Amino acid sequence: MKKKKRRAPNSAFLFCNLKVNLCYMATIKQVKERFERLTVSVMDVVSKKVEETQEVILDLNRDQILYGRNSEGRELTPDYLSDPYFKTQKQAKAYSDMKFSLEQKHRSLIYYFKIQLFTEKNRETPNLIINGNWFFNHFFINVTKDSYTIGSNGIAANDIESKYGNIVYGLASESKAFYWKHWLRPAILEHLGKREA
Repeated sequence: MKKKKRRAPNSAFLFCNLKVNLCYMATIKQVKERFERLTVSVMDVVSKKVEETQEVILDLNRDQILYGRNSEGRELTPDYLSDPYFKTQKQAKAYSDMKFSLEQKHRSLIYYFKIQLFTEKNRETPNLIINGNWFFNHFFINVTKDSYTIGSNGIAANDIESKYGNIVYGLASESKAFYWKHWLRPAILEHLGKREA
């Protein structure tokens, strides 16, 4: 049986393939520029989605406070029994009991009640509901290209900020994760899908 001769690869064919492959290879600078354009376009999508869903973000912030949580996810302090506003423990306890008697009513204000993002708050932990017109109903959001700021124009806002700090505003990690999953991530994936098409 005769052995087949192995043919040497056609050098002209290899050279042509190499040229074609090099045409499709991007330089590091081109890859970096493409990535930067993609990052800018994704940030535009995020800013637009935040702008469109301002009320969602504000509702999540209000829900957080109704659970007695600040933007770090920790319980609001001071609690009713440690609040220096009350001159006696008896006053503090009476106020705490009164607020607890309204707990069911306050819980009904939670917008995303089907998904419990936080554990139930301690009985003495404040939820900052005095009257919606004093604080909650006057929440606002300012959106820029790469951030947003939440605040309140309610008449009790300054007192609340003085006592609890500005960390009453903003989303805790649990709320951010919920927002990411249901609003931001779908918007980004849709945008990237359109770019690929």
